[in-house]
Amino acid sequence: MATVFWNDLRLLLRDRRALLVTLLAPILFASVIAAARHGGAERPKILLPVVDLDGGPGASLIVELLAEHAKPVRMSRAEATYIVEVQNRAPAALVLPEGFSDLWQRGRTAGVTLLTDPAQAQGIRTVKTLLLLMERDAAERDDPLAQSMIEMREVNLTGHRIARRAYEQSLPGFGLMFILLAVVVSTATGLHRENERGTLGRLLIAPAGFTRIILAKIGVRWVLGAAEILILLAWGHYVFDISLGPSNAALLMVCTLVALPCAGLGLTVAGAAGTRDAALPLSLFVVIAMSAVGGLWWPLDVEPDWMQALAPVFFTTWAMWALTDLVLRDRGLAEMSLTLASLAGHGVALLVLGTLLFRRRHSAR
Repeated sequence: MATVFWNDLRLLLRDRRALLVTLLAPILFASVIAAARHGGAERPKILLPVVDLDGGPGASLIVELLAEHAKPVRMSRAEATYIVEVQNRAPAALVLPEGFSDLWQRGRTAGVTLLTDPAQAQGIRTVKTLLLLMERDAAERDDPLAQSMIEMREVNLTGHRIARRAYEQSLPGFGLMFILLAVVVSTATGLHRENERGTLGRLLIAPAGFTRIILAKIGVRWVLGAAEILILLAWGHYVFDISLGPSNAALLMVCTLVALPCAGLGLTVAGAAGTRDAALPLSLFVVIAMSAVGGLWWPLDVEPDWMQALAPVFFTTWAMWALTDLVLRDRGLAEMSLTLASLAGHGVALLVLGTLLFRRRHSAR
């Protein structure tokens, strides 16, 4: 037993790169999670567009009190609708109607409207909580507004339903993370396994050429990843009644273009890792870190400002936006054109980078 132990230890120490990745991956992973959730001095304030059609003292008081917990910004209804519906930068916009101040000053119920994006359910709950805090703060000032006479009405800007079910909110993020994990790990470790067995070396001396052979192998992983996403969404639709968007073309395009950078990332990891032992921990770290930064586990608005600015660099952010737009916002191809184009760009870039790295390490030409 001692002989086997010391032999395996010697083999482990021989591959220093794999050992280094294995030891550093937990530290880097914990650092990413800590930075994402606790990286700022305080939690970022949520953006809240305010359409002030009243302009009276009651409306001014609401904006003043909301500023203690959020970032209320006065703007026109068209601007607020654009931010919530098109850019999705805010979960909701608050509309204060004309005559609002007069109503609450006379002790009558004053109605407000929330223009919402139900795909951001957590953010909407935060906005509603802020309105309750506002009433509490008004009570502390002994203000008539403290009589809880504000009535809220929701208007959905991005879909057909006011609220989304919990599993609809969870499916895009967690489903994408597991598919990303499966495709990247299988691609990176599979290529190294073929190289260790000598299969890859024999293929690479064939007349077809290095690049075409590698891309053909990655093409299989691409198709498999797209099929996995499609099957997952179909299962969610038929079992849990989850929306698949307004058109089959949008569904197929999202599945195809989300899987492309996943396969490209697997090739890049395979090229960066020297051995299969190094490829596995590196794959896990890259997938987990990109999932955390890209908003697969939590909304982007809970991350520090610097991490929110960094998020679009990673394709996981765009993949999450694509799946959310499809499942939760019922958007079509035209409305997702920028997101899909970005996914295609990330996929091509990762394929090029991965091919160059893998060629440098394994090509005999």
